[in-house]
Amino acid sequence: MSESQGKIRFVELKGDVCIASATCCVVAGEIFKHDAAKRTTNMLCKNGSLTQLKVAVEELVLSEGAANTGSQDAALSSAAGMCPVAAIRLYDAEGRRLEPDSLEAM
Repeated sequence: MSESQGKIRFVELKGDVCIASATCCVVAGEIFKHDAAKRTTNMLCKNGSLTQLKVAVEELVLSEGAANTGSQDAALSSAAGMCPVAAIRLYDAEGRRLEPDSLEAM
């Protein structure tokens, strides 16, 4: 795995758990989009669609700097760690769930 890919390979936003507090939007606003009228938060994909499904990190909209340096792990880990109901799930390449606290040292 190259350093630019990072450890996090898949992200899921559990819509049935999410309370749309939008804390994820504060630290990773290029990825997470809050819709106050619908009281939902979604992830923005490169094709323009919004999703809460498990998707590969490569499919998400990331700032150019984050995509090139692997620092998307830090943004995603912060977003997941700040979520008050743990609705953001992070996974490695083998599909194992990663805990945000385990990624803090990156």
